[in-house]
Amino acid sequence: ALLGYLRGVYDWDWPGALAALDRAVALSPDTSGTIWSYGYVLSIMGRHEDAVKTATGFADSHPDDPRGHAEVAYRLLDAARYHDALARIQLALSLGGEPGPLHDLAGVALIGLGRYGAAVDRLEQAAGFQGRAHDVLGHLGFAYARSDRPDSARAILVELQDRRPRELVSPVSLAFVLAGLGETDAALTQLERAADER
Repeated sequence: ALLGYLRGVYDWDWPGALAALDRAVALSPDTSGTIWSYGYVLSIMGRHEDAVKTATGFADSHPDDPRGHAEVAYRLLDAARYHDALARIQLALSLGGEPGPLHDLAGVALIGLGRYGAAVDRLEQAAGFQGRAHDVLGHLGFAYARSDRPDSARAILVELQDRRPRELVSPVSLAFVLAGLGETDAALTQLERAADER
């Protein structure tokens, strides 16, 4: 499972990733990490319905595990099924799931629905729980920009740029904020950097 994940996520070797993950699932079909890695790689490849089906089957067979429902929410977000994702996020929260990542997921789903003010509320909570993690701040900066708070978005952009020399800050996080501000060329530059850096 780990080999398949690495081949897909870091090497972009999709056939090799699926071959390793198919083998992992055959050897251990009830191992959470194997199923979640498989679903993630399927999503990256654009096979969203297969990814959702894989994650949902596992989560529904372990109904009291909030992490499984969170994984379904990730795959639903990838498939642009935002209402369905919010329902799974709420279920995971009701089962005691980690609030930081779940509020982040909810914020992303609300962005997808164009509900930027509600997204800001969730993402501010997520940033508090997650210690202002760069990926959460990228989402929050986008939501600030789209909810007519460009100064708040630019403050996040400055914070992320200041942190980048001394810690891991994905260019994708910067791209989110820039895209929210409508700075498309700068956002694309950051996405190209992210591709180069894997």
